[in-house]
Amino acid sequence: MKTVLIVIFAFIAVFTFMPVYYAYKNVKAGKETKMTRRNAIILVIVAVVSFIFLLITMFFPSGSNNNSNKDSSSYQSSQQSSSSEDNEDIKKANEQLVKDLKGNQDDANNGDHNYDYSTYIEKIEIKSNTQAHVYVDESFMNLDDDAKTKVGNSVSNLILRSMTTSGMDIQPEDQKRGIYLAFYTSSDKAIGHSRLSNYLTYKFY
Repeated sequence: MKTVLIVIFAFIAVFTFMPVYYAYKNVKAGKETKMTRRNAIILVIVAVVSFIFLLITMFFPSGSNNNSNKDSSSYQSSQQSSSSEDNEDIKKANEQLVKDLKGNQDDANNGDHNYDYSTYIEKIEIKSNTQAHVYVDESFMNLDDDAKTKVGNSVSNLILRSMTTSGMDIQPEDQKRGIYLAFYTSSDKAIGHSRLSNYLTYKFY
């Protein structure tokens, strides 16, 4: 729309000013002209007004553009704010998770076999509200797949509990779904992950 207006005002400015210009040249050259002074003044005024509107259209953004820019800016600010809040939530959850994992490991070392799973875990990093990386020690590799699955499900429950304790909004369906886990050795070698069809079942390799 802005381009169309520029073309229109430019067309009006040129085609109203040109007759006046040629009439002026004829008068200056001593030639006769049919244009009256009154008509010349009117055409000059129209040309000047059109030129002014042309400049306004070119250098001042339209209201729709302003609104669009404002909406875009507001959206970006909202996204940045939301991302910042999410990052802060994840940071708090990870801090809580370190404490909770240490507590379970202490209980396991004190003879509570309910927390034996934690002795295979070196560290856990929550990446989002649906995904985490689990780093295991070498003894984990000696477990069969059923035992590894039990460890994975215990880790998933621990993560969700830490998220809840840290203040994240965890719903019952989140508890049922579990967390997508990716398993690594201490040297960052990938050794397994949750299946997309069911986060509480795993593929190890």
